[in-house]
Amino acid sequence: MSSFRRLAARVALDVLFLRPCKRCQRAYLHCRSREPGRLYCAECSLAARKEREKRARRNYRDQDYGKEQHRDEEIDRRERIRLCRVGDRRCGEEQGQLQVGATTAIESVVTEATHALHGGKARAVQWLLVAWPGLLSAAMRLVGVQIACPCCGRMGPVARVLQLDAWREARRRRGFG
Repeated sequence: MSSFRRLAARVALDVLFLRPCKRCQRAYLHCRSREPGRLYCAECSLAARKEREKRARRNYRDQDYGKEQHRDEEIDRRERIRLCRVGDRRCGEEQGQLQVGATTAIESVVTEATHALHGGKARAVQWLLVAWPGLLSAAMRLVGVQIACPCCGRMGPVARVLQLDAWREARRRRGFG
């Protein structure tokens, strides 16, 4: 029995990946529990999504039906603006009467949910860290270090490090695809 199988039999390891961002090439960590096909670090993820949406809008608007829909939307928008015009744009409330209770309540709910996810209620794990080519030495320095997954918040020490190819081969031999 291989050392990987003995270790996996002794301890149920969750897989954490150390891979380079497809956009900026910086290494980032993620597990596959929430975002299995993740290609970008947190900073680049939003920018990449905006680029994809912009490309999709442009492609749609290049088609005849997209141009027609855009024309109709603009006609509706101009009509709404024309109907909403008023001469007096001053605020009707007195100074200091700004109500922000709903925003504060939402922030407290988000803060509590984040605390519950990343606090002591998250399941403790031991990580099998899978390193992409070129990141093995950085991954080896993390053995024994407590790491929290930025995606799901689970936390635990890195128990073992494998190269991506070795991990794929072990999965193939065990019949996981």
